Formats: sequence, C-alpha cells, structure tokens
Amino acid sequence: MRRLHTSSGIRVDGIGVGNERRTGLGYADIMDFNGTDGNLLLAFLDLTPQSLVGFIVLAPLIALSLTVHEFWHAYSAELLGDHTAKREGRCTLNPLMHLDPIGTIALFIGPVGWARPVPFDPRNFRNASRGTMITVAAGPASNLGLALIAGLLLRALPALGVLPDLGAMSGPRGPTFVTWLYGSLTMFMFMNTFLCLFNLIPLYPLDGHHLFRETLKGEARQRFIERQHLGVFVLIALLVSGPVFGVPIIRMIIGGPAVRLMELFAGEKGLALGLFCREGLDSFMPW
Repeated sequence: MRRLHTSSGIRVDGIGVGNERRTGLGYADIMDFNGTDGNLLLAFLDLTPQSLVGFIVLAPLIALSLTVHEFWHAYSAELLGDHTAKREGRCTLNPLMHLDPIGTIALFIGPVGWARPVPFDPRNFRNASRGTMITVAAGPASNLGLALIAGLLLRALPALGVLPDLGAMSGPRGPTFVTWLYGSLTMFMFMNTFLCLFNLIPLYPLDGHHLFRETLKGEARQRFIERQHLGVFVLIALLVSGPVFGVPIIRMIIGGPAVRLMELFAGEKGLALGLFCREGLDSFMPW
C-alpha cells in the first residue's frame, strides 16, 4: 500500500477496501446471502454448471461495485486539486486499473473484499481536512448511489407490470430472465449497501477511520494516529467472530441499517420479490 505524508506528518494510506432472511423483512435473512459463512468457498471447490453461471453473473457486479468506489475516490481528489491518482491512471472506470486480484477473489469467497488503494496527498487540497473527508467519503457514497439505482429499479419493475413467474422457478425450465433480473438487482443492491456501511466503520484501513480521524483535534488526533494501525487487528477479530465464535458482530452492526436502507430504496414489495427471486437462484448463487 502506498503511503503519502501530509504537511502535518500524518500518514495517509491509500483508500480502498472493500467488503437478513426476512420475507416480512428481517435483517438476519438478507445478510445470510453475503457469504459470511464461507459457503461460496465450497462452491469454488465443487464447481457446477449452475454455480459457474452464477459466477459469470456475479463477477461484473463485483467489478462494477469496486471500480466505481475507487474511481470516485480518485476523481474527487482530482476535482479538489490533487492529481496524484490521475498521474497513476486511476481516474478511469477501467476495472483493470483498480481491481486487486486477491481482494476481488475475497469478495467472491467471503463478506469483504478490496481494490487497489487510491493514493492522494492532502497537501494539494486548499483545505487539507475538508479535502480529505470529501475524497474519502466519495467512495462509500458512490456505493450508496449504486444501491439506490438498483433499489429504484426493483421498485419500478412491479409498478410497470414486470413480475417474476413465481411458479416457474422450481419447474423444469428453471429461472426466467425476469427472475435473474430481480435476483441480480437485489444482490447488487445488497453488495453496495454493505460496502458503503462496512467502509464507514472507523477502523483502519477502512474509509471510516480517515473520516473519524479528521473530526479529531489536538492531542486526541495525535493519539488516534499513533494507535490507528491497531484497528486492523480489531477488524479481523470482528470479521472472524461469526464463522469462528458464532457471534456475527459485523452483521449485528450493519444488518439493521442495511435493511432499512434497502427497504427505503426498493420498497417493501420490490425487496420482497427480489429476495424471493434470489432464493430461487440458490443453485446458481451460493452467496
């Protein structure tokens, strides 16, 4: 990870990281299909034609989510006067300039993933603190925007009379195009809502730790900077708490807000139909 020094001596790490079954709609169910239990790893080890189709559908959704997140970090810094990211070719929507191979695979396998960090130098901003906060916040905000777009489409489809054939999913023909459309939009909305909220957790190296640091002043800020590297160990402990100890702390933190946002974006009917169609794709999408 590239690190830049600000005029105040703060080490600014490149931005980036990534990563409820309610039919009524409870967060435990929605959160179940984000791969927290590692089910997708089993799918890699036992690849079937169905799961291969699922990966083909899932791959561009993951690539788009991570690419847009990093692009808006880079483009925001460029607009505010720092050309560091642009010089490294990061002000682009070309996924190859942003995706980290290991981080992308991680998002397939588990609950989080990451892209290549976007470097920026706050010394080039007119106001270093404000510029840093805008640059950092642009990534999660872009994921929230993508989730909103997916949610509005889920809200519009029933209103336009585009409804899935609920009886055909278990039939010999398998899921229809409309089923795939609802299921994919639901996964895309969930993925981006999760990436937004997860990145706002104020632990290093997530975006939230940059935002939290910029709210601190004086001695409190300096103490936080000296200890911020410990955040990665706390983050790892939170991530393994579910699979190892059966206490999914990340799910407990993010689940409630994620559900409320998705219900707001998609509406209760759109989200319910999306979740139903997503369950109909279980043989294709173990996530």
